Amino acid sequence: MQIAPGRRVALNGVEWTVDDVHGQLGQLVLVDDDGRAETRSFRWLINHADLRLLPAVESGRPPPVARQPRTLADLTKDQLELLTK
Repeated sequence: MQIAPGRRVALNGVEWTVDDVHGQLGQLVLVDDDGRAETRSFRWLINHADLRLLPAVESGRPPPVARQPRTLADLTKDQLELLTK
């Protein structure tokens, strides 16, 4: 599961947005639609009995993971040799 700012989750029927992630502390800040914020641990979230992942909101932030596509230039010389055999 990816936990990043902008990720939407539903807990016990209430929708929350991950506002901030403190990886070094193992915590994240959840904000509901009324603006109420709660700090919770990753463990608490992952073990929540009624956790549902929702689509991210369009907030103008970049997506949590931005990767460029893989190309042949990413392969090592040995990998390229195996590919052409």
